[in-house]
Amino acid sequence: MNGNELILDVDADTSITADTDDQIDFKVGGSDKASLTASGFSIDTIVEKTSASGVTIDGLLIKDKEIGTTAAPATLQATSLNGAQFGRRNMLHHNGAMQVAQRATSVTGINSSGYYTVDRVDLAISTTSGEFTQSQVTDAPDGFGHALKFDCTTADTSIDAGETTIVMWQLEGQDVQQMAKGTSSAKEVTVSFMQKQTHLKRTICEFKRF
Repeated sequence: MNGNELILDVDADTSITADTDDQIDFKVGGSDKASLTASGFSIDTIVEKTSASGVTIDGLLIKDKEIGTTAAPATLQATSLNGAQFGRRNMLHHNGAMQVAQRATSVTGINSSGYYTVDRVDLAISTTSGEFTQSQVTDAPDGFGHALKFDCTTADTSIDAGETTIVMWQLEGQDVQQMAKGTSSAKEVTVSFMQKQTHLKRTICEFKRF
């Protein structure tokens, strides 16, 4: 073709030309719509129709893991992401990172149920002659600033079969609604925690409705 324009339709307004070195231009309806060069493919407008109404992407920049630009950010319209509605908390509990301790940071001589240090942490203790100290400490797993520590100060030397110590987080009804419990749309829930102990003992984790 030697740089000459290749006319494709009867009214001569749709064509392909390469009159610029190392560049191919595509014209449709009398207007340049796209060009192909050694550096890539450039197109004026992308219209992708996947339904009766269609989806139009016009002037949208996707670059370096961003959509739009700082000066002209793109608007994202969606009702959910990965099956969960926007605006909802992923965590069902509060203060799981042990960051808030409004009552106290350390309490000694504990041998009965109640709230003592870290907010939201409720202890349910059966009858025992033992005692321990509960503290908010900074000896925490990587990525966390605080942890909850239990230090036995008085051992119970005669533990009955029914004696238990339970560390509980009470979940709020507004937070668990997204689980859709008891319906055909019930969601899966992951329970995770980290612990460090000086003696190898069995730890049981339960997700319980009272």
